[in-house]
Amino acid sequence: MKKKTTITVLLVLLALGATTAQAQEDSKFWVMPQAGYRTTGSFAMSSDTVAFTSLKMEAGFAYGLTVGYRFHEGVAVEATWSRSHSGMVGVLPSDADLADEKLFNVNEDQFQADLLVSAGYVLGKVQPYFLIGLGLTSVNPSGDISGATRMAWNMGLGFDGMISKKIGLRGQVKLIPTHINKMGTILTEWDGGFPATSLRNTMTQWEFTLGLVFHL
Repeated sequence: MKKKTTITVLLVLLALGATTAQAQEDSKFWVMPQAGYRTTGSFAMSSDTVAFTSLKMEAGFAYGLTVGYRFHEGVAVEATWSRSHSGMVGVLPSDADLADEKLFNVNEDQFQADLLVSAGYVLGKVQPYFLIGLGLTSVNPSGDISGATRMAWNMGLGFDGMISKKIGLRGQVKLIPTHINKMGTILTEWDGGFPATSLRNTMTQWEFTLGLVFHL
């Protein structure tokens, strides 16, 4: 009895998987609005004026839009824009008596081009995948402060499931390191500002998102 039940369950899962794969095969293009959470990221700096050792991007709500194209069941490419409204914080040494100081608000934009690879199998209506890509991180402070754009790359994992033939749901996590090359004097010429220079290092963030996929 248990053997028959197991076989029945497996057949049902295979049928659902075939339906999902066929729906994705029929729909080559998709768009996906998404929302989630982006973690903090920081990079080292030096200054002769203040004691800050690094600047930290605060964590916060992130949202964006993805456009993709599937070559076949296991390989796809997509382009993503996502934004987080955050704040820049000056971080003091751990032995300092004063608290870290929030300096200004920023919009942090991520522009990424990704390759998605899956094993070509599904479990029920869910298909896992791996992604890797290149992109840009753009930081745009509020007020009279110059922004900066730097190279970034990303890698992550996700699960893509179909709700209907044309609509899906995706959960995804990305690791996004941004290369901070040594720049000239930055963070100057604003009310209360100070001269500082970023050091050559990496700002690393995580992004967790859910998206509603519309297959065209």
